[in-house]
Amino acid sequence: MSAAFFLGYDPGGVNKHGIAQARICANGTFDGAPETRALENAKAVSAWVDDCMEREKVTALGIDTMLAWSVTGKRACDDALKKQYPSHSRSVIHQNSLYSAMTVNGAMVAMKAQTFGIPLCESHPKLLLRILDLGDIANRELFERFNMAKLKNDHAADALVAAWCAAQWHFKRWSIDLYDEAREALCFYAGCAVYPWPESLGADHARRPSTALMSTTPATTSSSRR
Repeated sequence: MSAAFFLGYDPGGVNKHGIAQARICANGTFDGAPETRALENAKAVSAWVDDCMEREKVTALGIDTMLAWSVTGKRACDDALKKQYPSHSRSVIHQNSLYSAMTVNGAMVAMKAQTFGIPLCESHPKLLLRILDLGDIANRELFERFNMAKLKNDHAADALVAAWCAAQWHFKRWSIDLYDEAREALCFYAGCAVYPWPESLGADHARRPSTALMSTTPATTSSSRR
């Protein structure tokens, strides 16, 4: 089965920048063991992205941060998540309430990735793990891989989930883009991005392909919340 190379990043404070790299198959399962660890700062993460690009084609980068900001201070996608999952609503935080370590470091690495043309995917690992259907074999494997990674570092485990989410979008296992809740009200500071999600949110969010024009072609080498 074909597999592609994905990266994941969970921005945090000093020595809490979780990273993950994994080869993931078209059915959503992992091709071999992923690599996860935590780095010191965003500079080290940017150097890691450089190194990955030199070694292999990077298909997409998943980041546990906001890749689109609302001009009103509240994003429709966050409101929709809170409404859909009321028992987990406290894990969904509006942009004006987030810690700067997540927003600033996430933004810097996202902009670095965009210099290579790497497709960007927002993720919300903590919430996602609470709502995934464990009847799916790929979802069950993610849980197992996440728990193994978490034994070493919580931030790195979240980064692994972010990379996996990017793969679900790339292979079209997921077609919901949460930014489509109100794309016209968003500012994409690092260029085009998507927010993949495994299920539609409420009756008003029809299951449909995203309107985003994000390329799914792997990039080639070129010159906690929630």
